[in-house]
Amino acid sequence: PEGMTCTDDLGNLPIHIAFKTGYSEEILGRMIEANPNCLHIQNSKHRTPLECAKYCQRPNRGIVLMAKYAAETATVDATAALVEAKVAEKEKLKELRNEIAKNDTIHDEEKQKLMEQHKMTVRELNNHVTKFQQEAKRAYDIKSKQCEELIRENKILQREAFVLEKNLFVVERSTVDIQKRALKLRRKAMSRGLLTGEFGNDSEAEKVASPREDRDPPHDTLPPQDISIEHSDSSALSDM
Repeated sequence: PEGMTCTDDLGNLPIHIAFKTGYSEEILGRMIEANPNCLHIQNSKHRTPLECAKYCQRPNRGIVLMAKYAAETATVDATAALVEAKVAEKEKLKELRNEIAKNDTIHDEEKQKLMEQHKMTVRELNNHVTKFQQEAKRAYDIKSKQCEELIRENKILQREAFVLEKNLFVVERSTVDIQKRALKLRRKAMSRGLLTGEFGNDSEAEKVASPREDRDPPHDTLPPQDISIEHSDSSALSDM
């Protein structure tokens, strides 16, 4: 193997001379196996072993060997390239799967976050709705009680107004009766000479004695027991 790297005065390696003289394919193959890089080394004339084979006087065995070697090398290179491509494809597929798995993980995390946010939002909305319904119910109950209280107060005021109006009518009738009796007594006293005209004439006395006689009594919209003034009071007045 050390002799395969020795050169002559022209820079030829043994492989240059073997290609130029037309050694057998077996010998050329062993020389190439011993020093594979020798096929690319140039001599002083800048010729590779294959270029030296062009000047061989015998059948060009070197060229045939190099063609076979090139074909084998090409096949090996093609196979290696195919394997390398498959390996690269597997690596790329692995990277894509890892990327997909990573994206799936991120997607699941984002989905989980969104679901949690959705649940929280729904829970908050339900709380707001429940609170609003409770407040609305309380406000409705308060307003209902206020309305009921106002209705009761209105009924009480109407009853009191009716009682006052009826009492006023009774008082007015009693006052008229008293004035009429007073007028009769005055006339009787004047006829007996007990009184003079100090109270004016009779027409003026009649006007005083009959105020609002044309007033209509109030309608009986409430039971008689609601009247606060008893009939005994009016009868006592009439006896005066």
